[in-house]
Amino acid sequence: MKRISILISIFSLLIFLSGCMPPMYKTPIGAAAQSGDINAVKDLLATGSNACEEQEYGQTAYMLAATYDLTIFPLDMKYRTCRDEIYRILIENAYETFSKGGRCPLLLYHAAGGGCNDVVRGLLEKGYNPDEKYMDMTALGYAAFHGQLETVKILLNKGADFDLAINGLKELASKQVPHLNEPLNRKTYDKANQGVKVLSGLKPIYEGWSYYQKGNYDEAIRVFNRALEINPKDETALRGRGWAKHHKGSFSEAVSDFNKALENIEPQNKDLLKDALRGKAFSYLGLGDMETAIGLIKKAKEASDYDTNYDLSLIYYVMEDKEKAWEYRGGRGMVGVQVKDYNKGMIRGAEAVKIVAGGPAEKAGMLIGDIILKLNDADITGIMDFVNKAKTLIPGAIAKIKVLREGIEKDLSLPVASAEALMEENQLIAPIIAKKKGKPETVAKLPQEVSPFIKSDVDELPADKLPSPRPDTFAIVIGIDYKNRQDIPNLQYASTDAKKIYSILTDPRYGGVPKENAVLLINEKATRNE
Repeated sequence: MKRISILISIFSLLIFLSGCMPPMYKTPIGAAAQSGDINAVKDLLATGSNACEEQEYGQTAYMLAATYDLTIFPLDMKYRTCRDEIYRILIENAYETFSKGGRCPLLLYHAAGGGCNDVVRGLLEKGYNPDEKYMDMTALGYAAFHGQLETVKILLNKGADFDLAINGLKELASKQVPHLNEPLNRKTYDKANQGVKVLSGLKPIYEGWSYYQKGNYDEAIRVFNRALEINPKDETALRGRGWAKHHKGSFSEAVSDFNKALENIEPQNKDLLKDALRGKAFSYLGLGDMETAIGLIKKAKEASDYDTNYDLSLIYYVMEDKEKAWEYRGGRGMVGVQVKDYNKGMIRGAEAVKIVAGGPAEKAGMLIGDIILKLNDADITGIMDFVNKAKTLIPGAIAKIKVLREGIEKDLSLPVASAEALMEENQLIAPIIAKKKGKPETVAKLPQEVSPFIKSDVDELPADKLPSPRPDTFAIVIGIDYKNRQDIPNLQYASTDAKKIYSILTDPRYGGVPKENAVLLINEKATRNE
């Protein structure tokens, strides 16, 4: 009787940890997934099966593949992740099925537990609930339970709830299966408590970035200090404290924090390396060392290829070499209007979404909603075209702008201003300029280039100002570098450019192509079948 009770208890715990009831019967894809037969899984997927096929009691193939090596005495449970080819294939197939409208229960939950980060990102970008949970365990808690730190950060960046996840882990750690002490109870208890420790350590980091984004640098530093007491090597807290100190004008301390962050950033995390190197560069600039600042910007470009003209224009402006500053900026003109792409029917241009008070555009009579069609008789094809042309305008000159307002074209005369005011207020160099002029520390808003885990480096519009997605548009972007091909020269920037174009096309502020209508194929992914 005691043995039966133990088996029932084990059975109940396995149900919780796998997120579903184990089935009595399985489809062929389910049986192949659970047995770990990757060749059978590939063959079945190729002939029309999919990983979301539900077995009895609602399990799917990816759920059945999640655990393996289950024995009773001694009891052990091992988990598959996206590092295992069979699990990755099943989760990616499930995501494809979901994207086409198929039902795939607890997909985010299982993708998070397996560290399938591309799928996790894709689901969240499609509006999937970041707090999906089974019983008391959320996707965030499940990722922390399995030690998937990168997945944890992705979920937190999309608003997953700390407290829900921590409470779910604590609940799991408090559960004890009757008559069973080891090894599963102990293993589950330890993993759940480790998950609580991970999330508890990250919580102050996110609080710190929240203060930072509000420009409350003193409070941000205080919270980052608390986070670093828990983990002195946390690169995210070190970067955050470095940027906060930079904005307070404590440039030497900022350099020290960025150095420590760089010691703890993995070489493959190129965007994080770039961010820390840029922070270090501008902090050295605050110390008056332009040569070191420029050298670090070059290293940042080597770490994560990006257009350095913006950074270099700021550096030369601070060092009062305005000729070079304007050269790297692309000109010194300023028109005082923020725009977004406009492309409807046969009309293309740039739509005004914000007018700078007292600026040239306001003086010219431009209104929010005006569609800029021409600048000095040259057609405007979109936001970047307008920005690049506006930079080349000569301050003091009168520019001719043709706008479309309520279906009627209007000609406006715009007095071009100098971009010096914009440069002086730029969040990256405002504390440096203030210190040079002997002014107290500045309270600047968050530079859009900086965030806990790196976001877009283009200013974001408020949510209520974003245009509606364009469901009638589609995009396929292909980038092939032809590496290791003898018959075709290696193209250094094809894949990088393709990623940038895809990002612009799927950004609601610019291209407006829904993510589900866009495909990005890079190098080995760009096959005939794909």
